[in-house]
Amino acid sequence: MINKAIIRQVIVRELGAFFGPLGFRVEKVKGDIVASMIKDDCVNHYGFHCHTNKYNEYKLVYSFSFGINKVVEVLKEIDGHVPLTKPRLEISGFLTGTSPGYRLDPFDPERGYKYFTTEEGLLQILEDVKAFYRDEFLPFCETYSDVVKLDKLINCFDDFWMDSLGKPVPLRFFHVTRLIVAKLANNPHFDEVVERNFQALEELWKRDGGVYDRFNESKPEVFTAKYLKERSFG
Repeated sequence: MINKAIIRQVIVRELGAFFGPLGFRVEKVKGDIVASMIKDDCVNHYGFHCHTNKYNEYKLVYSFSFGINKVVEVLKEIDGHVPLTKPRLEISGFLTGTSPGYRLDPFDPERGYKYFTTEEGLLQILEDVKAFYRDEFLPFCETYSDVVKLDKLINCFDDFWMDSLGKPVPLRFFHVTRLIVAKLANNPHFDEVVERNFQALEELWKRDGGVYDRFNESKPEVFTAKYLKERSFG
């Protein structure tokens, strides 16, 4: 009978053999996480994470994460001045990611995963993991590691994103990150991106019955707009 311990052993054995030669290392995990592997090539940060859900059968839920190091570095700079999380948490190297579940339904991603009851069933799913890495995650990283391409997507004035929920690239700290991306991409319309970003935040707060104060520099987005206008990147 398969159990969580066996699941973990199989995943680490099979995916360790697959991801290890690609430069990934296995991380220690706890709780519901059964495996986590990360890689940093000094330019970008990559990760694979999975956990199991169990009803009458097991379900392996997995995702791939990605970060652009130079964007993350600026996020950490900003977090040193104005906390991006409350309570303050360490900013990880990941900005975004993708998974079969998110691709199928970003609002109910667990629909995108398969159940299994045997080691053979799990091995079949791990082949799906490898295929998703090759066919989906690598092209995703290749496209969105280019800050100019990313900027054109998330800061396009013809389709200016209010937020990134449900979008092809869901970004952490979206309204801060988009400004960093615009700056690093040398977007010539940076001031307009800042203004549109404030308008998006004002609309989102209004929907929730609040009022967004674009002059309050204790807010990360407000601080970031001012900080980046004065910041130069080589």
